[in-house]
Amino acid sequence: MHSLTRLLAEKTGLKQHHIANILKLLEEGATIPFIARYRKEMTGNATDEALREFEAAYHAARRVLERRGEIARLIAERGVLTEAIQRSLEAAGSLRELEDIYRPFKEKKATRAGV
Repeated sequence: MHSLTRLLAEKTGLKQHHIANILKLLEEGATIPFIARYRKEMTGNATDEALREFEAAYHAARRVLERRGEIARLIAERGVLTEAIQRSLEAAGSLRELEDIYRPFKEKKATRAGV
């Protein structure tokens, strides 16, 4: 969760304790309008639009973190995961960067021409 809040802080500009509060509220089932209207003290007076942008950034950051773990696992299964590759995976901030790192390690699809 620490890397998620750090990634969200970089993308949204919100403070980490506000991010933790917003995530807690979202996990409890609170909606964006509710948070914007009734939980301003927990979010640093974030507007409805800022919270919607945060929610989009949150979902994107979760996808990046999930894919990072999946790519690291797949490369490790092949036995070619090095410290340099691990560092580059950790430094990647988008899905495109992660896929660019993973591309040389992807399995090639078998085609009729290749058989």
